[in-house]
Amino acid sequence: MRALEAGIFRGVREIGDRVEAGETVGWVGDAPVKTEIAGILRGILQDGVPVHAGMKAGDVDPRDVRDHCNSVSDKALAVAGGVLEGILNRRCALERK
Repeated sequence: MRALEAGIFRGVREIGDRVEAGETVGWVGDAPVKTEIAGILRGILQDGVPVHAGMKAGDVDPRDVRDHCNSVSDKALAVAGGVLEGILNRRCALERK
């Protein structure tokens, strides 16, 4: 979901809501922010957040499992693991000096 224009975001749906493709989940000025796919709304900007045209305003999970809203995604775990590995490698390199 992306903002069509710059302005202040105002949401009309909440994380965990079931949404259909093309449904309006928020507004930026008079422009609706619509979903592209059906599923569970896993993320959405808070009201009052300034956005620019094309900015991501939320995320829909097509797996349609509400419990996924309360857990860390596989992608986030992979990124976090890579960051931790980088930190530990850097620390080991500094300790060898």
